[in-house]
Amino acid sequence: MRRLIPVLLLLALCSCELGEQHPGLPGCGLPRICPTTVPNFSPLTPPSPTAPTGTPTGRVAVISGELTHEVKHSAHDLTYDLRKATSVAYPMSALFPFSFSGTDITLFGGKVLGQEPRTWTWDDFGANVGHGTGYYVRADHMVFDHVYADNTFDCIQPRPGAGPSSTYIVVGALCSYTRDDGVEADEPMIGVIEDSTFFPHMGVSLGEGGSVRIVDSRFIFQAMPDSRAPDGFGHSRMFKFPTLGTYRLANVVVCYEETPLGSVWEEWPTHATYRSVTFVLGPTFSGRFDRPTPPGVTLSRDWSLCSA
Repeated sequence: MRRLIPVLLLLALCSCELGEQHPGLPGCGLPRICPTTVPNFSPLTPPSPTAPTGTPTGRVAVISGELTHEVKHSAHDLTYDLRKATSVAYPMSALFPFSFSGTDITLFGGKVLGQEPRTWTWDDFGANVGHGTGYYVRADHMVFDHVYADNTFDCIQPRPGAGPSSTYIVVGALCSYTRDDGVEADEPMIGVIEDSTFFPHMGVSLGEGGSVRIVDSRFIFQAMPDSRAPDGFGHSRMFKFPTLGTYRLANVVVCYEETPLGSVWEEWPTHATYRSVTFVLGPTFSGRFDRPTPPGVTLSRDWSLCSA
């Protein structure tokens, strides 16, 4: 019993009550951040999508209308003008509603509206249709210019058409209620994500040898339905595989309304640099970081940075 008393005392000191914040006590590990309210997993409201400015140049193919089937093309040095195209094919008719391949491919605008129930879990996707993504391109160089997708498994999937030297640029994208990855770049390539907003389950997924520069963007995370989890929700993470790939972030806001992936979580990637990066911890965040906050990162409780 004498041995048990110190353990119970330590557990009491290390506990996390609503509204508490303490810098870490002996035996408690790194600083712990406690919630200020109970979790509320209602979907967040994203801003309205914006259209790309200007007009496409060079060779242009226009695709328009309400699309109920997969749009799949292969071309070279071509811009697909999707500003007047809205796909409602995902996921019942097409897991890849916009699918392109070739060289020097640009997607200019576009809208994908997922038709599956918003209460579907990942198991529901697998059992009923599969996974897929809003926008899929395999090319040596690809640009996703102001694409928009709501309620899809992944939002944007670039794939290398010329090996690890392949490049992709995501600019002005809006991905809302993305059930898995905002950008899934699981094969080695070089990427840039700029001036974009994501409301995903996972932020960016890189494979071994991949690299990405993320600037002037926001990632506002929310829990997604998960029938395997004790609380019924799968929790979020900015970097899906922290030990893979190389990240450079500048002027980026990462918002966690609630606790991502448990109370002790590996957040900081093995290979990453940060400049003016803010992690906003929402009212139901509770946990501690696996390592000290790296240079260039600020922790904040100012949720107004995350408002639409």
